[in-house]
Amino acid sequence: MYCSKCGANNRTGARFCSICGQSLGDAAEPSVGLGGPGGAIQPGGGGVTGRNIRAGRDIAGHDIHNVQRHTGLDGDELARLFAAIYQSVEARREEPDVDKAEIAGTVRQVQEEVVKGEEANPQKIARWLKTLADIAPDILQVTAAALTHPAAGIAAVIRAVAARVEREASQR
Repeated sequence: MYCSKCGANNRTGARFCSICGQSLGDAAEPSVGLGGPGGAIQPGGGGVTGRNIRAGRDIAGHDIHNVQRHTGLDGDELARLFAAIYQSVEARREEPDVDKAEIAGTVRQVQEEVVKGEEANPQKIARWLKTLADIAPDILQVTAAALTHPAAGIAAVIRAVAARVEREASQR
């Protein structure tokens, strides 16, 4: 399903866009069960049915079992986290040297990299956070606070990069 605001392709059933945080509203398509109604996993090689069924890369056991490896926030949770940052960008007063679209674009780049979890490139994130420090220090603070909050479930390396950039920016 595609976001009406930024055009990003989101997973079926998502409530918020994983890129811009836009609510996908009631148009969110429900997840489709694979073997019929009831939301049950049938033992002995039966079908798997229900909502929000995900298959991961790990396979275990005599029968094949699909396992999802959770490495942080899912798309909806990350979208909610970044939605607050985008709201701060929108609430920001206009400045002649920096437009809100440039700030939001930089935040979007951070979000797109953060969504990769453990595979995110810390150097890219640091560069974009330093850009925020230069063009919108207030938005850097909001972004760094969101990324470093322990409850956010962000990968440790990303939390460390965000904390370091925020610390360096405050020493300027």
